[in-house]
Amino acid sequence: MPRRFSEAWTRALKEIRTSDWPELRYVPMLPFLTPPVPKVVREAFASAGRRLSVPAGQHFFGSTFVTDFILITSGLSGRYLAPNAAQAEGAGILALSTTGRFACGNLNFLSRRPTIGQYAAISDLEAVAVSHVAVDEILHMRRDLIRPLFTHIEVTNLSDRMAFGIMTLLSAISRYKCLLLTWAAYYGKFDDGWIVIPTPGRNAHVERVIGASSVTMDKLRAELQQTAGMERAGDFVRLRPEALQDVHDWMRRADHSSSMYGRPANVVAFLEDMLSDGLGPRPD
Repeated sequence: MPRRFSEAWTRALKEIRTSDWPELRYVPMLPFLTPPVPKVVREAFASAGRRLSVPAGQHFFGSTFVTDFILITSGLSGRYLAPNAAQAEGAGILALSTTGRFACGNLNFLSRRPTIGQYAAISDLEAVAVSHVAVDEILHMRRDLIRPLFTHIEVTNLSDRMAFGIMTLLSAISRYKCLLLTWAAYYGKFDDGWIVIPTPGRNAHVERVIGASSVTMDKLRAELQQTAGMERAGDFVRLRPEALQDVHDWMRRADHSSSMYGRPANVVAFLEDMLSDGLGPRPD
């Protein structure tokens, strides 16, 4: 049986600093963790769906054919890029999902095609399942949900695109820093110059997210202990946020200078913006 996460970790992941429409448009793209679902969509899906309790390690579907949106209400899930459940345990996770986010269902909503991946609970989780057919009916009656839902699907795809770029172009230490920066932006808390974040799953999950072996992960953690003072306490880690400046710079360049959702040049200022209201800088 997988070791359970602490209650403090579970509570930390339940925090949704923002996801109201239209503010979702001002959330900067971040990799490895899907963006929050707009509140208006969450509420509509919660009232129409069926409740699920999923133990850690269990898959939502027995194949790559996904028929429902799964909206997480508590816990952590992962998407394994693998054609069947037997391979999923050793395959990479390309994205994580937490409370207020879709675990799956967004990728093939219109096409109804197989998703080329498996979706599973990383921690014990609670969720709401709404079938694609039911969502068709909801959108027919609630046309005000169309733009928020499809904007969310689009920014999820952009988050995945950024993650693919990071996996292809950046070193292992930079990939790890990108994951830490994402979690710091959504779940971090400042503590006398440090940033404290809940761990993005167990060590094995982090290895699969960033495509690193356990040996490499030991080296990456040792490096961040030296350069960022990184320490772990239970299900949380703390580090100096300035150590994430280089990957923050990479993401700013990926945005391009013409982006209306520009990030502050300084990573600490960026995290202060995100942790105050969950939003990046808004255009005037």
